[in-house]
Amino acid sequence: MLATTAAWGVVYFRGSNKEEFDEIMAKKALITGIAGQDGGHLAKLLHEKGYEVYGVVRGQMEASHPRYKALKEEMPYAELVMADLLDLSALTRAVQTIRPDEVY
Repeated sequence: MLATTAAWGVVYFRGSNKEEFDEIMAKKALITGIAGQDGGHLAKLLHEKGYEVYGVVRGQMEASHPRYKALKEEMPYAELVMADLLDLSALTRAVQTIRPDEVY
């Protein structure tokens, strides 16, 4: 299937393969609190529904932190984003970079 982008961000598709269309148009979800119980369940549910899942983890949680490693093992489908909920500039950067369709 061929996808071309025209002016104003409109995407035109040629072909009728639904799987390819769904893959190209997958929704993105940004989950604050993905490290918690509810966030983990939500991440799994959205992943099963075909979403690209991004999760906010505290900025001081480095990649070498045991909880960070555990999250990556539990949720290999989720992209973890370092940000503190009290840091507006970090959250703004995350939203501008990821451009999520939904934020939880």
